[in-house]
Amino acid sequence: MTVHDYSQLNTAISVKEQSFLSRANLVQLLNAVDDEQLALYLEGTPYSVPLAEIRQHDVLDQTIMKALAADYAFAYQQCPDPNLVNVFGLKYVYHNLKLFLKMRAIGRDLSHLLIPIGPYPLEALKHLSLTLESDLCDPLIVEEVAQTWSEYKDYENTVAIDMGMDSAYFRHLRVIADQSDLPLLQELVDAKIDFFNAITALRALAQDKPNSFAYQLMSRKGTKRPKEILHLAKDGQLASWFNAFNALPYTKVFDSYVQAMQSGKIQASQMEQLQDLYLTHLANSASLDALSGGQILRYLNGREMEAVNLRLILLGRANGIAKEAIEERMRLGYHDN
Repeated sequence: MTVHDYSQLNTAISVKEQSFLSRANLVQLLNAVDDEQLALYLEGTPYSVPLAEIRQHDVLDQTIMKALAADYAFAYQQCPDPNLVNVFGLKYVYHNLKLFLKMRAIGRDLSHLLIPIGPYPLEALKHLSLTLESDLCDPLIVEEVAQTWSEYKDYENTVAIDMGMDSAYFRHLRVIADQSDLPLLQELVDAKIDFFNAITALRALAQDKPNSFAYQLMSRKGTKRPKEILHLAKDGQLASWFNAFNALPYTKVFDSYVQAMQSGKIQASQMEQLQDLYLTHLANSASLDALSGGQILRYLNGREMEAVNLRLILLGRANGIAKEAIEERMRLGYHDN
């Protein structure tokens, strides 16, 4: 593919980016004095919610996901290379497959948890989960679903489904990265896998779980082996991993997290924030090359971060969480160019 393949897409992205909620918009939502003002601020955005439903969790979540699904539909329709979209969209495919397999396993309706995002219709994923066959889905996905179901049948425990689909997701990301000649895509995949492993290691340590527990959950497709990441987490040396791994020019926004790693006191929730911050700065580096496929990666990451912030604000307010606590967890900078 040439840069000309992306010129029309990038033009459309530049227009759609104008609808990103600005930092000022988010602060406005956060500081709304009451529900009426909050609903007023949301008017005219894709996240408009009737005043009577402004505290209903399911309505808020559905509104956010509906807008996000529309952005993914645009991306899959317009992007010349669907794997660029899959870097962000595949997590929903494997999430949905996980649910369909669990519904088959336990006979319980979990359809309210499905998320209509991805390159395949939900019905196609349902068919795959029931028959272990598909003419529509990527053969890699078909193989992973069949393998995961076989493991579930061996253990008769739905944990096998969770672990199977999570591992399959990261293996699929690695295949995409290995087949791509776009450095940004490869760096994003490396970051997604390594951060997942670091977060998993920190959670396992906080829960005093054995090493074997962490190893089962961690992906072997990162830049470091799970054993190395776990040992670094145990020894309070994750900063050495991050400093060597960090592909970005120095930016002070990472300093507080690096200091927490150096002190051996960083928590999984902080590592999740660093992950989102790092991915955002990495994705935003695509703005240096206005004619590459990286623009769609930057756009989708921005929409994902917008959804995270809206959940924090809207659901946080609905739950009576203090404004300061919400603000502390927000991810900013996703719309900065």
